[in-house]
Amino acid sequence: MKLFKTFIIVCIFLVKIQAVNALAVTKPIPSNITLKNGESLQFNFDIQAVTSKEDLICTYSTHDLKPLIINFNEEKSVVKAGGIKEIFGTIEIPFHASVKEYIGNLIVSCEPVTGTEGVSIIAQTIEVPFRINVINIEESYKKGFIEILIIITISVLLILYKFKSKTTQKQQKKKKLMI
Repeated sequence: MKLFKTFIIVCIFLVKIQAVNALAVTKPIPSNITLKNGESLQFNFDIQAVTSKEDLICTYSTHDLKPLIINFNEEKSVVKAGGIKEIFGTIEIPFHASVKEYIGNLIVSCEPVTGTEGVSIIAQTIEVPFRINVINIEESYKKGFIEILIIITISVLLILYKFKSKTTQKQQKKKKLMI
């Protein structure tokens, strides 16, 4: 009887290992995004069922990103056994969104399209963290203004250096002529 229980436990363990390895999310949206109020960004990611022996139906959502608006092109998708499915979405930053860093998760949950009678279906869920930094328009202008100011300052310094070196060369020539 003990051997039979051990056999059952090993079988359940192997089934769970296969289920965990059957799903992967790759090419997630960039982990650090900076957007201004009113802007939007399109993104994509892949759901991989490369090691799965069954077709999977997958849903996706986000967590902890309100009031940002995240829309997906499809509500759910079927990923063929052994295949990869590319999913597209859009992040929209409302004008009223607070200027701050939003940290949230992309949540992908999949389960077999058809269940086998007498077998419990194990849904697989993966959470992929990412950050969206919302800045206001004035901050981006300030940032751009500072960058332009730095470029102008460096240019003026280079021109002054060039002018000084020409003046120094002329003075050295005059000294040589005087001697």
